[in-house]
Amino acid sequence: MLLKYTGILLLIFVLSSCSGSVQIYDSPNFNPETGRFQHPDGDKHDKSFADMLGLARSYFSRAPDEWEKKGFPVIETSKDDLGDFSENVIWVGHATLLLNYDHVTVLTDPQFSGRASPFQFAGPKRVTPVP
Repeated sequence: MLLKYTGILLLIFVLSSCSGSVQIYDSPNFNPETGRFQHPDGDKHDKSFADMLGLARSYFSRAPDEWEKKGFPVIETSKDDLGDFSENVIWVGHATLLLNYDHVTVLTDPQFSGRASPFQFAGPKRVTPVP
């Protein structure tokens, strides 16, 4: 079954790559000097130390957000409820999506630990329960 879908995806990719050339150089986001795509206003990596302090000051002086303390509402779904899960997308939390298309289910970027970090002692703590 997996081999069948992989073969179909590979065939679509190969056929679409042979369908003609796309003029990507006409894009306003293409910089011919660097040969790469970028923001039309250029790269914004030239921040001074004062700019970074201003960013930190505005972040730490912002108004409190109630969702940071209580988390988002959690809708619990049983395994039986997912039995007819098709042609659908469910936001699981953080950057995790559960999506199904044409009877293929994919889980993207699962983050099920207590912190948004590769280390359990660092990084922001999870506010909502693990899905």
